[in-house]
Amino acid sequence: MATVLPGKQRRKGASNAAESAKRNVEQDMSNVERRNPNVSNVQRQAESPKASIAKTSLLHVPSSNVFQAHELRSLNFFLDKTIVQISSPFSQGLWSQAVPSIAQQESSIKHALMALSEFHEKFMSSTRSHHELGRSALKHYNVAIRGLLSTEKQKTSPVIGLLCCLLFFVVELLQGRLASAVQLFRAGRRIIHELERSALQAVQLESYHELFRVLKGAFIRAEYHVSAYFAKLHSDLSFEDCYGTGNTIDASSESINENCHPTTLAIFNSIPQALEELRRFTHNMVNKSYSHITNPQSDQQRLANWCAAFESLKQTMPNPHTIENKSKILGIEIWWRSVALHIHAVSESSHSSNPMWWDQHQAQLEDLLDYIEKSVLLHCGKHGDTGLNEKPSSPSFCLESGIVSHLIFVITRCRDPYVRRRALSLLKMYNRQEGLLQRELTIDFCQQMMDLEERGLEVKCAADIPAEARVMGTSMELHSEAPELEIKYLIGGEWITEVITWSSADD
Repeated sequence: MATVLPGKQRRKGASNAAESAKRNVEQDMSNVERRNPNVSNVQRQAESPKASIAKTSLLHVPSSNVFQAHELRSLNFFLDKTIVQISSPFSQGLWSQAVPSIAQQESSIKHALMALSEFHEKFMSSTRSHHELGRSALKHYNVAIRGLLSTEKQKTSPVIGLLCCLLFFVVELLQGRLASAVQLFRAGRRIIHELERSALQAVQLESYHELFRVLKGAFIRAEYHVSAYFAKLHSDLSFEDCYGTGNTIDASSESINENCHPTTLAIFNSIPQALEELRRFTHNMVNKSYSHITNPQSDQQRLANWCAAFESLKQTMPNPHTIENKSKILGIEIWWRSVALHIHAVSESSHSSNPMWWDQHQAQLEDLLDYIEKSVLLHCGKHGDTGLNEKPSSPSFCLESGIVSHLIFVITRCRDPYVRRRALSLLKMYNRQEGLLQRELTIDFCQQMMDLEERGLEVKCAADIPAEARVMGTSMELHSEAPELEIKYLIGGEWITEVITWSSADD
């Protein structure tokens, strides 16, 4: 029988194929529709199997002529601030080129961009009135929805509907409407699924094939993040069903020249090249794990080869000590160490059933945390050895997994009390929301797990927490009727439940 912990209040600022997809998505988005009845209709319009509009390149530069004078400020904020935070090394072209370019041709994308920019500014600071920003952003959001549904847009490509889904997904995240965001993510998966398998695919994608490939990659990367914490996406639409097998490598990057069976290069000429090779290796490994085909020995050797090439690059690259290059190098150092730990985990089947398994990798977890700390201090503008404090940095947002996910990984795997608390301090300092991972929710989740495992014990080292006291599994479920998150912790065969509530734009 589950134990229910008291709820905690967290306050924060603010054709047959097409018809089948429409019915499924309407069911998935019922919760979104209650908050905004127009949102679910976005999917119906996106699934219309009509001819697409003129071809759009990813390489166009936004023209200020399309934007009215009062909109230029929001456009500039998007270009200067939002893109820097929201994009990853694998999605910069999508956010810096494709979205502004298509906004010049599609009114719905233009207003969705405006809404995203203004909600992001409201999320970040109070330089403008929150009420003024929220009202203007909501107006743009509603205009974007109506524009997509208008009779003038009957020939809108389903790929534009998919792009709208992604933009609306981010808008809902920035407003704290996590359940609505997940519903929109489900809708996007359905569009991808039907476009991939529809006989009309060639017609529907004729003008937007490259954009569709890049959007599919964005959803795949988001899928890794969403499913890691919120597993319930589609019981009848698995990862392979939605995206296909063997295509995840090609789709997960904006790079055109992909190889479905990448081999690690012996020499890297630049950071982007090293980063791209690590990405291809990582997604190849993840793709194999989804297919239950693993070869840890081969993966370990390939990662070792990659590390040797990366070390050579660091010794020869110009200007390695600039803030920008330091940040990039630290990000890669964190990433490959996390990959190495993942390889260790999949190489031993006992890791999932042995509560003490991660204790043997404490040194590697501490090493990973050292690099995370350097990255957080650099982000917070602390370039010297100034020590840790839990005063949060300025709020920021990113769409994909990053430092926050790595900190959660360390806290939930390492039972050493000093390492854990050091990681928790960094989590409190690093005031960033990564996708669905709101700062308050992640701090509460990690703190509660530590409290549950250490209750009644004097913990001085990892070994002081016995196997029966350790969390062996967690489950998170968003409630659709209210901004609530139900978290379950499995300890000693018993599920312990915590319900967390927070404020959203609806409150």
